[in-house]
Amino acid sequence: MQDGRFIIRVIKEETINAHAYPDGNIRIYSGLMDYMDDDELTFFIGHEMGHVVHQHILKQYKHDMQVEAVKKIVEASSKDTIIRNIGRKVFEKYLNRAYSRSEEYEADIYGLYFVVKNGYMPESAARALDKLVELNKGERACLVERMFSTHPESEARAKRIRKNAKLQEMLCTIKH
Repeated sequence: MQDGRFIIRVIKEETINAHAYPDGNIRIYSGLMDYMDDDELTFFIGHEMGHVVHQHILKQYKHDMQVEAVKKIVEASSKDTIIRNIGRKVFEKYLNRAYSRSEEYEADIYGLYFVVKNGYMPESAARALDKLVELNKGERACLVERMFSTHPESEARAKRIRKNAKLQEMLCTIKH
């Protein structure tokens, strides 16, 4: 991220997702843009910005490198292919992590802040997460499940955001 600026690019795919890179580049899939209204999309952009600002992505990269190192140690320490494969998979499952719940919630709060800062209603952040819950129940469930399987349950996140949205609304009325 140069000079505190983010670079947002759109990927023309039906995928309903967004992701960020440590340098401040954010990718938004057109499927997400089609499915969300402007204020809901603003939440997801802010959420991805939160991952960058709080350096979650750098932590993930560091973790991934550690996982690879452990896998190589397991592979090198056993001559038995079956044991080596089982050991590698066990370590991979144990060590493999996406963003933790606390990192996701931290990015959610940043997304909520970004929504309010840009003049949208705080409730839109929870609505955006509600839409993910609905997608998980619908015909696109397999696609959404793959995209967000590493995230804490959207329902719990929406509930938590609603609690914080009430605080944000109070702050907005005090400012004005």
